[in-house]
Order: sequence, then structure tokens, then C-alpha cells
Amino acid sequence: MADEVFRFDTSQLKDGIRRLINESEAKKKRAMLNIASYLEKEVKDAAPIDEGNLTNDIHGSVQESEGVTAAVISVAANAPSSRYAVVMHENNYNLGKLSLAKMAKTGKPVGKKYIINPIMLSGRKIVDIITSICKL
Repeated sequence: MADEVFRFDTSQLKDGIRRLINESEAKKKRAMLNIASYLEKEVKDAAPIDEGNLTNDIHGSVQESEGVTAAVISVAANAPSSRYAVVMHENNYNLGKLSLAKMAKTGKPVGKKYIINPIMLSGRKIVDIITSICKL
């Protein structure tokens, strides 16, 4: 019995692990795309409105850097509403009639902190998106 040798080929195991990693990365990206899409709609619903430029300029995207994947909601620096997007997010102001009508229609708060508030209120939905896509 001393002459018997146990050999184990790990190539299939390594291939399986690589497949799981690749599938995991794809799921992570898909989850972030879904979150970005969901939050884009929620932020647009919360944005104050006058002519509609700010709402049209809000975009959701996915960005990757150094192994981190993130859902990003932004207004581009060269967008028509960029000159007032931050002011409308940070400052106090009275909502106009279109913003009030939008709030009545959606049933959601409109105005100050139009980006942060929907994100903060979406924690459960974000977790649901991640768990529904990333389950093993």
C-alpha cells in the first residue's frame, strides 16, 4: 500500500472558481445598472421643475475604478441645467406651480436634496435589487 499515490487534478476546480468569479462580476454589474436605472427615475421624480432641463439632464450610470463598481447619479458639467443643479439641490426656495403639480402627481417630495433624499429612501429597494440578482 505504500506504493499507492493519490492524485487530484485541480484544473476543473480552478476553472469552476474562475467561472464563479466571472459570473459574480457580471451579476455585480447588472445589479449596479438596475440600481442606477431605478435611482435615475426616483431622482428625476424628486427634481424641481420649471422648463424640464434639470429633469432631462439627470442620468444614472455605472462606473468602475480599482475593482469598485458604483451606481452614479449625476448632472453633467456641460448640461443645460448644470449652472443651477447644485443650487437647486442645496438651497432653500419656494417650489413653483409645476414642481407642486409634479409632487401632487407622484406623491413624492420634490425640491431641495432631490438627489440625496431619494437615495436615502431607497435602501430597501437597493438591497432587494442586489439580493435578487446576486443570489447564488
